Amino acid sequence: MAVTKKYPSIKTSILVDGVTLEEYDDDEARTSSNTVTKYIEAISGAEFAIQCRFDKLPEYDVRIDFYLDGHYATAKYAMLDDFEGRSSTKTSYGVRSNDGHKWQVHNYAFSNLHTVDSDGRPVANRLMKDLKHMGEITVRLHYVINPRPSRSAKPSPRVSSLKDVPEKALKGRALTHQTMFRAPKPTLASKVVTTDYVDPRKIPFTTFNFKYRSRHALKALMIVPRSPSPAPLEDRDIDTLTPEEMRQLLRRQREGGQAPQAVKQEQRVKQEQGVKRERTRGRSSATYDFDSDDEVSFVSAKLRRHPIVIGEDGAETIDLT
Repeated sequence: MAVTKKYPSIKTSILVDGVTLEEYDDDEARTSSNTVTKYIEAISGAEFAIQCRFDKLPEYDVRIDFYLDGHYATAKYAMLDDFEGRSSTKTSYGVRSNDGHKWQVHNYAFSNLHTVDSDGRPVANRLMKDLKHMGEITVRLHYVINPRPSRSAKPSPRVSSLKDVPEKALKGRALTHQTMFRAPKPTLASKVVTTDYVDPRKIPFTTFNFKYRSRHALKALMIVPRSPSPAPLEDRDIDTLTPEEMRQLLRRQREGGQAPQAVKQEQRVKQEQGVKRERTRGRSSATYDFDSDDEVSFVSAKLRRHPIVIGEDGAETIDLT
């Protein structure tokens, strides 16, 4: 739950299916003692609720204003008379409307923000204004007094989902979703009240901001740690490998087995081109062989013994034939 430093007893969160979404710090947001900003993960099509919990009795009645993508959605009141002891919880699931005959509720939901390649045309000012606070859920709390019934009808919420947003209109912002209202459903009647602000300037005494993005965008922004790289197949337990991983591992081993064989063959060739020596009883001669790699091989050869013939006069003659 998001908490401000100045009002730690007031906690606000976003829920999906009754479970509080995990919150991540926004290191680049402007912080103050009465304002807090968090990132949350948006899932396309998921309905969400906004919950505000008080763990301490406030000084006055509190008006809770809810804004979606910069547009006012609805408000709830935490009246002092509603507190059970020192605590109270207010949850907004959607916008209620009344046409004078029946009450309906339009639940909140996340929706994809579809972007298209930019063309040469300039971006409309209205679109730029709508995108200024796109991807944000804001909760503002005001101290109020003099609650009294109101008979004014509550019209249906304005549906303004954006379609085909040019990429250049985002100006590099990692926007992936927008909020939307579900089709209306019948609901119980609500009590409509009006109040006066304690602060005549109508400045909230505390504010909660939630920036919602896809998980992929949160990782790209380094808000959520990236998934660790999987361990190499060679280091994993063989019983945990899938059939496809087993085949891939086998291919790697076969390819890896060819490299040592090639190395051995190359070493054998070099040995054959190396120095060969053969000891002989006589003198030896050497032949220098220059191959294409300019390497020198020394090949030893045994000298053949030639016959000696002794003539009648006792002279020795060597037959070289």
